[in-house]
Amino acid sequence: MKGKLERNRDITQEQAILAKTFTRFYEKNDHFFSNQDKVVAKNYFHATGENISPEMLLERQKKCIEICERAVNFAARQRKEFFGLLRSLPIAFDRKDILRTQFLNGDFQVKAQLVEYLHQEEKRITLKREAQKAVIESLKNQFTAFYGDNAIYFNEHDRELAITYVLTSINGFRTHIGRLGRLHMLLAMLPANLAYAKELDEKYQTLLLQKIPGDSERDRMLEKFRNGNFAHKNELLKTLGELVIVREKKEDPEISLKATLLQKYKELHSEFPSGTNPENFSVLSLTEQKSTLAQKQESNIRERDLLQAKEKVTTESSPTTAARLEEKEKKSSPTHSMCEIAMRIIKNERGKKYHDDKEIIADIETQMKHGNISGTFSEANLIEMRRILPRLPEQYWGTSSAALWVKRELQNRSIVHEYN
Repeated sequence: MKGKLERNRDITQEQAILAKTFTRFYEKNDHFFSNQDKVVAKNYFHATGENISPEMLLERQKKCIEICERAVNFAARQRKEFFGLLRSLPIAFDRKDILRTQFLNGDFQVKAQLVEYLHQEEKRITLKREAQKAVIESLKNQFTAFYGDNAIYFNEHDRELAITYVLTSINGFRTHIGRLGRLHMLLAMLPANLAYAKELDEKYQTLLLQKIPGDSERDRMLEKFRNGNFAHKNELLKTLGELVIVREKKEDPEISLKATLLQKYKELHSEFPSGTNPENFSVLSLTEQKSTLAQKQESNIRERDLLQAKEKVTTESSPTTAARLEEKEKKSSPTHSMCEIAMRIIKNERGKKYHDDKEIIADIETQMKHGNISGTFSEANLIEMRRILPRLPEQYWGTSSAALWVKRELQNRSIVHEYN
């Protein structure tokens, strides 16, 4: 009887030591286990609600102490895996907070389910991204194919510029959804670009038939036209449209060339009437005409620079005069007025805190209506103006010519041709 009492006393003492070790373990590693985990472990350790012998309870408690270290290692790995997945996945912040709370408050079974859920989300998002990348590549290939199929209307420079613009534009977005949206918008603009290019080509061919004799000469000029960019094409179209040629069966090519040079010289002379008179220019030899025309072009450039400098000084010193000139230009050019409105709003867009580009465009068109200005202003024009404004030459700052310069830059763009 005495030996049994001593045995029970020894068991009780050993159980007390194990209980202290068990309690200290959960106090030290409290952050790895939820309250529910700790309650379940404690009930199992003390055999709460069970009727077992002291010897069996002691054996159970020893095994519990043995597996405690393995349990905390497992909990640490599980916690690290969960939070690593949670940080890497593009899930909404409020959803992440909910998952984090569920994990910290859940038992081991709930935590395992949440880790498995994040693994499934990772697979789903990876597949979705791969599909979006494939769509983006497909859309980029459509751009390349479009400019390849219509290479006759877009020269190599225009094609490279367009593709570079597309790549630069989509790389500015952080998400695949943003890139897809921009690609779809740019693809929707391609038919308008092609229609504009075809219109220029057809106009030039019509003028060639009307004004240039000889198939070989027409073919040569058409090839030169198609090899130029849009700014060059507009210049050639304007020159040919103003050219007057008397058709003859056997026309001297030198006469045709001299007529072209004379017409160009008249334009330059009408802009700044200095130097050789057009009458004297017409009697010069072809070589002398080319030399005189080159000198006149350089002279006009200098005259324009001086005039712009004077205009800037006059505008800055006389606000009344500047306002009157600006008002005159607005009345004579609806497009110029539209450009001024757009420039003013774009410069102040940060101050007004627009939510998106649609609000900016709506504000521009509203002010256009208030000013009785017809036409539309597209998102493409807004994008181009943001790129153009930082390159505004210094001599145009603060002058009424700034909007005119921006308008011309827009009209010379190969990507956007819908500016009204």
